[in-house]
Order: sequence, then structure tokens, then C-alpha cells
Amino acid sequence: MAYLEFFGYCLIAFGPSLAMFCLVIAKDPIRIIIMISAYMFLLVSFAIIIIHPMDGSRTTERISTVWCHFFHTVSRIISLSILQSSKAEKGLQKVAEVGQTGSNEIQPKLDNNRMQLSFVSGVGFGVMSGAFSLINILADATGPGTVGLNGGSNYFFLCASLTTLAFILLHICWTIILFKSCDNDISESFKTICRIDSNGISTFIDHIIGGA
Repeated sequence: MAYLEFFGYCLIAFGPSLAMFCLVIAKDPIRIIIMISAYMFLLVSFAIIIIHPMDGSRTTERISTVWCHFFHTVSRIISLSILQSSKAEKGLQKVAEVGQTGSNEIQPKLDNNRMQLSFVSGVGFGVMSGAFSLINILADATGPGTVGLNGGSNYFFLCASLTTLAFILLHICWTIILFKSCDNDISESFKTICRIDSNGISTFIDHIIGGA
């Protein structure tokens, strides 16, 4: 029963993103590469954050949260800059041409698929972020006993799964907004501040809900 609950909560959190992957991403090698690159950029940002040890105080947690959002935003901007470079576009186009060998189907250029590019990157960022935030929690649901939930709600795992699902969808929206704003004539500082503020507000609400 514990393993059924584990897989059920995983499907609640990652089911929509799995459906997006199967329906939109899996059939295109370029999109798979872009999603994996988003994985790697988010992993690098996490690695930079965990280099500095925490002493467990509330102040240190708040500072670490701010730095976490900052590095996540920087990783998104760097990812966009690399994907928009001419060398990256030529390399991805060659991969598409190899995949289309012997087919009359014409692979569209990346310039005409900015929305798809941002969507796929958002799925990569969201899934990796969700995996970091949820897997350790659900590991306790597999039994034989549940640790650290004395007096807690019976719906803790369900709420954690739904919160992870919401943040995966938010990561997709944030990435699409950031990529779209970078294509328009908007001040770089304004874009960065808006992204960090939106992340900070959402996480602050998440901490309030989690601590309630």
C-alpha cells in the first residue's frame, strides 16, 4: 500500500508534465536536447547553492532562499542566451537534419519556434525543481513507518504533491514569460527584478502554507 501511495503521489505531481513530454517533446530530438539542457542548468544552480553549508538558523534559510531564486533566474537567462546563439542553433539544426534523413518533412528553424523552445525549457526547469522538492518527502511514504509527521495532517503528502504540480506549471509560465520578454525591447534590469520578485512572492506563500 505504501508503494501504491508513493507512485500515486508521483503521478499527481509529475503526471501532467509526463503527458506534456509524451505528446509534445518525445517525438522531436531537438526538444529532448533542450529539455535536458534545462535540467543541467538547474542542477548547476543547485550545486552552486549547496556549496555553502547552512547553520540551520532562520536567517540563513531566508538568505539561502534569496540566493536560490537569484541563481535560478541567472541559469534561465544563461540558458536562453546559449540557445539563442548562432552556434547552438546550427548544431541543433544539424541534429534535426540527421533525424529527418530520408524524409520529405521539413524541420522548421528555431527562430520560428521561440514559444516551443521556452515551453520545453520550462518543462525541464519545472520537472527538475519538482524532483528536488518532492522526492525526499515521498521517500518517507514508502514505509515501513512515516517519520517526522507527529500530529501532522493526513493530507500532508497530497498537499506536497499538489504544491509541486503547481510549481512545475509556474516554472513553465515563468520561463515562457522570461523568454518572451527577452525577445522584446524591455529593460534587462526590469525583467530580472520582476522574475526574482515573482519567484520570491510565490515561495514566500509556499513557506506560509507549509508552516501553517
